[in-house]
Amino acid sequence: MDNGAATLQKMLRPIGGAAVPTQSQAGLCLDVALGKTARQMFDVDASIDDLVQTDQSLQSLLEMAPAPGLQVVVDTPEGRKGLLCLDGLLINALVELMTGASDRAVFREARVPTLIDTALCRDFCQSLLDGFPEE
Repeated sequence: MDNGAATLQKMLRPIGGAAVPTQSQAGLCLDVALGKTARQMFDVDASIDDLVQTDQSLQSLLEMAPAPGLQVVVDTPEGRKGLLCLDGLLINALVELMTGASDRAVFREARVPTLIDTALCRDFCQSLLDGFPEE
């Protein structure tokens, strides 16, 4: 299946039959929400290639978080918590996109986020988190 068809296939929601457990679909929904957010905000393609979904304690999530990186704690309607982690390369890419840097000005090394970087990433994170439950 080519990339366009694969994207379309991901966007199809299960129809009819038995209800699909929400937790088992979280990764797929996050992938779709990421793709939509990237397209709406920056007119670029984005997807999650290697997704591993497990239940972890908040402590273990914090220990596994990328460094340098930016972490956002997520509360779910069911009372569960999650952790949205942006690694240093993604932070760099978001900052470059938000500031309109040219392709030749893209810095390809992980960066430790500053307060300005955090502010520049906020709209992306909020849009992604708002889109996730809709999926």
